[in-house]
Amino acid sequence: MNVKTKYEHLFFDLDNTIWDFTANYNEALKDIYIKYNLKSLYSIFDSFKHKLKQYNYSLSFFLDTILPKKLSTQIINDFEEILSKKIALIHGTEKTLSYLQQKYTLHIITNGTAPHQKQKIENTNLNKYFKTIYISDEIGVKKPQKAFFEYVIKSSNAKKNKSLIIGDSWNSDILGAKSFGLEAIYINKKNKAIKSDAIIQISDITQLCLIL
Repeated sequence: MNVKTKYEHLFFDLDNTIWDFTANYNEALKDIYIKYNLKSLYSIFDSFKHKLKQYNYSLSFFLDTILPKKLSTQIINDFEEILSKKIALIHGTEKTLSYLQQKYTLHIITNGTAPHQKQKIENTNLNKYFKTIYISDEIGVKKPQKAFFEYVIKSSNAKKNKSLIIGDSWNSDILGAKSFGLEAIYINKKNKAIKSDAIIQISDITQLCLIL
């Protein structure tokens, strides 16, 4: 498969594919830990984070167990605002997008609320690389549902066999894309054991410059 000449449209996931959700989440968590004096409950930030892990990083569920509901809701809303303003990108993102932009039409496909996802993109100046931004909140359906991918392909006036999905989530991005008959590249940063000869796997976004 000659991937260098096959595609015209590249569809990128946002969180943890190009926008560093993990780093930004951790920074936002530190901010609310300090702002709301959660140190009074957990004297060390790492202890607070460890406890959160026991709730599968569901901050709202965790806070509801230790704080009054009204305060918990306030903190969650504030956290989402703080998080969306963080600007850390996956290392090599801008260099990679700048290179690919010269050869392909680029799009973002992301789950999440429109105001927060748009703010992430605007604050990091990522919008200069992308022709269109597709957000589940605005479409009314989420990845990995087939209808999501059908919508973005049709709305982009793209052909399925000329389109490529790129993402870090095996279920939402890769299997979702395959359900609609699209090809995909899996950014497998943790080198998870995935056996699929039909899917190109890379460990770093900058490797896209070598194969596209």
